[in-house]
Amino acid sequence: MATDTAGQKEQTAVYPMVVLFELESLALAGRKRLYDLLKKALAAAGVQVTPALFSRYGLAASAEFAVAGLLEGAGGKGDAAKIGADVAETFAADLAEKVEVVSPVVKLIQAALKKGCAVGAVSALPEERAQAVLARLDLGGDVKLAAHKPTEAVYPRADTWVKLLKSACKSTVPAVAVVSSAASAKAALAAGLRCIVVPDECT
Repeated sequence: MATDTAGQKEQTAVYPMVVLFELESLALAGRKRLYDLLKKALAAAGVQVTPALFSRYGLAASAEFAVAGLLEGAGGKGDAAKIGADVAETFAADLAEKVEVVSPVVKLIQAALKKGCAVGAVSALPEERAQAVLARLDLGGDVKLAAHKPTEAVYPRADTWVKLLKSACKSTVPAVAVVSSAASAKAALAAGLRCIVVPDECT
């Protein structure tokens, strides 16, 4: 009688730990690139994007939400939907091709995979774009992905981390989220995860 050994192996896999991380804001220098794109795009709308203003509105769920928040918060005038879509398109393309890879974070994820840990990434990009970024990193193992949905104004939320955790590992083992901002850390802690916070100049 034939048995589904692959399915059994997946169901009974035991991982020493689960490591979850933010994709474009940690494994790549994505936040700096987004800041530069927003600063250039919104200058024509009368908005001078400063690090302080970006820290308040630019850490949104996506480039589209960031543009809307910056325009409203700074009193700028412009087509938020069009500017946001243009910035999002350029940002995603740059992430997949030329934004700097953050080697220490990538090495951490690669080491976790080599140790047999379950690994998952959370991304504010649409799934197809996020998969392209993952492929570029070539992490050397299976990485589960939680991608952003256009209707979500806050991201990642606690339930985002929970869903990613369940996708990465079916069993109960220690889990840690590597994050870059206080909001992301708060959501991960609310999901019951331990946190390692790696802030940047904007957070």
